[in-house]
Formats: sequence, C-alpha cells, structure tokens
Amino acid sequence: MKHEYPIYVALENEKIIGYCVIRIFDDVVWEESRYIIPEARRMGVGSKLFKKAENIAKSHGNETLYNWVHPNNQQSIVFLKMNGYEISNIL
Repeated sequence: MKHEYPIYVALENEKIIGYCVIRIFDDVVWEESRYIIPEARRMGVGSKLFKKAENIAKSHGNETLYNWVHPNNQQSIVFLKMNGYEISNIL
C-alpha cells in the first residue's frame, strides 16, 4: 500500500496564507484539510489550492477528489457544491 501526505502552501510576501493537506492512499486522493487565513479569504487562494488537489487526483487516474467535511462546516460545503461536487453521507 502506498501512502503519501503532501502539503501545499500558498505564500504572499514569503508569509504562509493558506495550506492544503492531501492524502494519497493506493492512488485514491483525499483533500484532508484546507485552510486560508481570514485576511486572504475570497481572493481565489482556496480555489487555487483546491485545483492543485484536483490535478493530483487526475494524475493518479481519478476523476474525483475525495473530501471529508464536518457537517457543520457550511463554508466548505458551499465551496464544494460551487465546484461541482455532490455532498453525501452527512450525518
């Protein structure tokens, strides 16, 4: 079994303003977490990091980037829906 946990960061003036943690488990790619500092939100930073994660999924032969989102995280749920993802298994 192959496990990888790459982390991608967004920088502005050499300061980390966001990150995305990916988990690759036997060529299934999950976006484990994504965080953008409040001052940098709604500026496309999260979308760029998400696109990077989607590209990694495609490079592993997947059409889907899997996500785990807490049911109370409405911002992430809205973000995923805006990016064409269906939300399922909300408990």
